Amino acid sequence: MLKIDREESGTIQWTYFFLRCTGFSVPSDPRKDLLKWVRLWAFCVPTLACPITFGDFYFNCYYGSFNDLCYSMINVLTNFFVMAKFYVIILKPQFPAFLQLTRDELWGNAVTDYDREILRQCEKDTLFYLTIFSILAQSSSLAYIVEPILFNCLNHNMTDVRERRFPLKVWYDLPIFETPNFQIFFFIQFCFIYFASIQWLAYDNYLALVNIYSAGQFKILRKRLKDLYDKVGKDGESKKLDDHGVEDEGYLSSAIVNEFKDCITRHRFLIDVIEQLDSIYTIINLVQVVTFSLIICLVGYQLIMPGNPLFRRIKFVIYLGGCIIQLFSFAITCGNVTDASVEVADGAYESNWNSKNSSERGRGLTKDLMMILVRSKTPCYLTAAGFFPVTLNVFNSTLSTAFSYLTLIRQSADKGSN
Repeated sequence: MLKIDREESGTIQWTYFFLRCTGFSVPSDPRKDLLKWVRLWAFCVPTLACPITFGDFYFNCYYGSFNDLCYSMINVLTNFFVMAKFYVIILKPQFPAFLQLTRDELWGNAVTDYDREILRQCEKDTLFYLTIFSILAQSSSLAYIVEPILFNCLNHNMTDVRERRFPLKVWYDLPIFETPNFQIFFFIQFCFIYFASIQWLAYDNYLALVNIYSAGQFKILRKRLKDLYDKVGKDGESKKLDDHGVEDEGYLSSAIVNEFKDCITRHRFLIDVIEQLDSIYTIINLVQVVTFSLIICLVGYQLIMPGNPLFRRIKFVIYLGGCIIQLFSFAITCGNVTDASVEVADGAYESNWNSKNSSERGRGLTKDLMMILVRSKTPCYLTAAGFFPVTLNVFNSTLSTAFSYLTLIRQSADKGSN
């Protein structure tokens, strides 16, 4: 079977590069020893950031304003989100093997021009979603770095060095505000924040990539089933004449039977891929849906809160855009997998099964096609810890919940100020 070279796809290389940056790669990767140290670094980044983010939230509960409390809560949720993704993935020993499986089998398997067109469309979709989300995620992390740099440069003549700002506020009484300790700790926070943005996008990029190509493979399978009875063997045995020299419409060539067996094998493979993907990401999906409601709510509050500096508003516009794009790509790609898996039944039904139903072999194949129809009635879908399937409705309900929370917070804040 002819396969499209996966190395021709820039988004696939890009996605696997980000995964290697977090310490995960295929089992055959020759840099296994190096990846162990990278994984240790990926473990330390969100873990060591906890005392800073949770400390900021704790002290703001007692000494900060409500706006400062909401700001620190965004940092806490962001760090928690990064930790949850990494901890869940590292506890899945089958993840590297799954990376190898998808890399070997999912990106190619194109035989006809229709197959190649579907895979080209998959490449365009991944390029669109992954590029926008990656740019916004990394721009948001850079905005976290630039904001304190601008503040320190504009207020370079401050009398107290403790007025210097870090990307993440430090409340502890540590000797880190004097030069050169300040510059060293600032650079450490810069590394932590930028690497956290890579962890934020790496696993979601891979999820979107697998979803898009899985939906494309389901579409290819549907087309193969639809054209099943047009299959011609190497010896051209698509037709057979009866005793009177008339074409036997009920004749079923071995090429059709072999093609049907290949379709069954491919269908089973795609179902297994989605089941494995769901077992890996199901907890992350639940955390994603719950956390995004709170993050979008709190970021929205920072945008409408009067008195916030202009650059902070710009920073959170980028952050909010990244969250919405990420949530939308997550929901729509998962939903497309569900729809495409159900539409496989349409290909079996639209095939020319009724004209090949007169022979015993043809009737047997028709019964097998009915099994595909029955199986396709149960869609393949990704779930949020088994509580509900992830579809585009999740995007609508999450945004609706986030804006409901935002309305309540704003009303509470207005009552408190009055």
